[in-house]
Amino acid sequence: MKIDIKRKGQHNINQRFTVHLDERLPFYVDKPFDIEFTYHVDVHPDYYILHVEEKGNVPLVCQRCAEEWLYEYHHHSEIAVCGQEQTAEKYQNSLDVIVCPDLIVDIKDVLVDNLHLFLPKKHEKIDQCNQDQLKLIQND
Repeated sequence: MKIDIKRKGQHNINQRFTVHLDERLPFYVDKPFDIEFTYHVDVHPDYYILHVEEKGNVPLVCQRCAEEWLYEYHHHSEIAVCGQEQTAEKYQNSLDVIVCPDLIVDIKDVLVDNLHLFLPKKHEKIDQCNQDQLKLIQND
């Protein structure tokens, strides 16, 4: 799904969609899934800010106990979308930046990149892990 940043920036309204993610997923995501996201675009003099709110239940395999579990994922990101490399370089120290010469962003790429960056690889606390699995793994 592609977003025309320049055109959407003129309207500045929240858009809500659900998208099916099935490519380039982190290895510990158990299977493809749907994720809901809302976005809007703010216009700045030489770049745009893409605000993305993502949420959904992500099927994971815990990398500590190997148990499948649903993680309630929720993430908000603000990404500066620049049409030129020089503009991106000016803001890269203070903003998350992507360069899109045509100002068209593939939102699936943004969503999947965020999963790679922000999904946990294991249960937050060890007592949430399958204790029988942990014993088997430790005995091997």
